[in-house]
Amino acid sequence: MKRTISAMRGPGSLKHNRRAFTAENVDAERTRYNVVYKDEPIKQVYHELFDDALERYNSKQKRKDRCISDYYEHLRTGKQEKVFHELIVQIGDKDNTGVTTEDGQWAATILDEYMQDFEKRNPTLRVFGAFLHMDEATPHLHIDFIPYVSGWKGKGMDTKVSLKQALKALGFAGGTKEISGTAGDIKLFSFSCAGEHFYTHFLLTDTSSIGIEVILEDLCDFCFFKCLTCPDDQFCFFN
Repeated sequence: MKRTISAMRGPGSLKHNRRAFTAENVDAERTRYNVVYKDEPIKQVYHELFDDALERYNSKQKRKDRCISDYYEHLRTGKQEKVFHELIVQIGDKDNTGVTTEDGQWAATILDEYMQDFEKRNPTLRVFGAFLHMDEATPHLHIDFIPYVSGWKGKGMDTKVSLKQALKALGFAGGTKEISGTAGDIKLFSFSCAGEHFYTHFLLTDTSSIGIEVILEDLCDFCFFKCLTCPDDQFCFFN
């Protein structure tokens, strides 16, 4: 059966991800099968990442009104950068990769492999929340991360939140409408949707043994993958 792999920008509902409440589309009997890879308080992570840089920045300011007392609140109430981003990754849909099916279990295994070394592969994306949901219709990952850059020589703090610079540090710049590469390579898709510019950034599990190659197929909230050489039809993900 042919399937798609989708990677989309999520709303970043941390209470939903943590199952602080049970939504209508959640099967509470299956919540025990969910996997929590990381669930750290975001403000604590901000202190870990930025307190030293904040102190250095403030020490250089000659005017008190230019000092930043709380970097998290500075971003949250500003308009320059989001305090964090969310990536949702899913294989198939409820019709061909249902969570209770054998294919759903296979998809969960692939997603688990994808998540295990996400930060190692993407060191400028500091993950503070990562959840594999097995209690909705289809297995999927929520990855909540803070993109940051260190050693910044431009305006502002020398370590700061910046999605653009975090991705650039990984070797990618915006504006690409089509990228192809072998499985296991980092991929960045940068595109516009409804006038809003944003990035979807992800790395496939190493599936080179089954011949998966990645191509951007549609300029919308989802990125679709095509399997160009399939030794076995069950690993064919394109529509």
